[in-house]
Amino acid sequence: MPFESLTELLYAAMTADVPGAHESFAAMIDGEIVYVPAGERTVDITHPALLAEIESRRTPDRTVTTDVSYESELMRVAIVPVTVPGDESQGYFIIAYDLGRFYDEVAQGAWIYAGVSLFTLLLVGVLGAGVMARMLRPVHEINEVAGRADANDLSARVAVTGTGDEIDRLGANFNSMLDRVQDGIEEQRRFLSDAGHELKTPLTIIRGNLEVVDETDPADVVETRDLVLDEVDRMSRIVADLSLLAAAGHADFIRIGPESAASIVSEVAAKASSLGPQRFTVATSVDQEMVIDRQRIAQALLQLCRNAVNHTPPESSVVISAAATSSPATHPEAGPAVLFRVADDGPGIPYEEQPHIFDRFRRGSGSGGTEGSGLGLAIVAAIAHAHGGWVDLESRPGHGAAFTIVIPRTPWRTEPAPWHTS
Repeated sequence: MPFESLTELLYAAMTADVPGAHESFAAMIDGEIVYVPAGERTVDITHPALLAEIESRRTPDRTVTTDVSYESELMRVAIVPVTVPGDESQGYFIIAYDLGRFYDEVAQGAWIYAGVSLFTLLLVGVLGAGVMARMLRPVHEINEVAGRADANDLSARVAVTGTGDEIDRLGANFNSMLDRVQDGIEEQRRFLSDAGHELKTPLTIIRGNLEVVDETDPADVVETRDLVLDEVDRMSRIVADLSLLAAAGHADFIRIGPESAASIVSEVAAKASSLGPQRFTVATSVDQEMVIDRQRIAQALLQLCRNAVNHTPPESSVVISAAATSSPATHPEAGPAVLFRVADDGPGIPYEEQPHIFDRFRRGSGSGGTEGSGLGLAIVAAIAHAHGGWVDLESRPGHGAAFTIVIPRTPWRTEPAPWHTS
């Protein structure tokens, strides 16, 4: 709808919008303010100094936008020229915005944001320090436990919360490591104690005989010499067996390769026939190929055969065999495995001796006067463990004994398997 006069147009423009909190409108016709918004405003658009600036900068042919400073106030002013055809008056629509208050609000907002940010950082820092202290407490505890641990006291352990996070698993693994170290040290102490005890006897015998030998009697000297050499040979066997057991914990103790289980059994049976008068036979064995150390397995089987010779009558029979199974009855966790077995029909092993049959320097009651270091079955167990397997004993007094070496066909475990007797 066309306006007939400039006054009517400016009035319509003034009433069509409401100025904001920090701005004001005004209508000017021929240099005079004719309309201003009703009510109090933070911007006094009728201030003489502001009007003087507007008057000096207005132009009838274009819109002017400028910043005006007066009495420490900063305003942004838009001066829009307005004309109506048929009306010779020159009008202006003026909008003034208080930039000073806008900048003050921005600065206030920035200070508030900075304050809130600083408080947030402090809060996050305090909470983060608490969380980190709680998370790193197990690490500090591990450090303290590691500092206290020595060969004389490895009983200290890290408290594990059971949360399952990385720090908790670190503590659990550290405890497991200490368990292994403690077990190793205790085993070493037992090993040295047993070795010292076992070597003490031949040394005592040698010393006693040398002290009483009659140097003027050639026969006594020869007899003493033979006795001493026999004891030295026994000590050499003990030292050799101890060295073998010590080497069982090394990574290069076994050297694996693809081997036939049946051929190992045949080889062992041929060699065992010269160990004693017992009758050695090979039971039906599967030709199962597996990755093992042929020499170590043969060594273990020959040791079992030698053990049978030492503990059974001359007329006894010894059966050597190898069989494949998808899951051993005594060790189902092994999965597919090969069972090497040496069984005899001798007097068997008393029940009270069976739990300790694989201990070092353990000699059975049926050994009689046979020579031996008492390390043979411990060596068999060490060879089985190096392959990730077990040694099982089945025996009833009066009904023979059977030793079974269980070797998994899958890669062996890094942890040694427990011995099993039945």
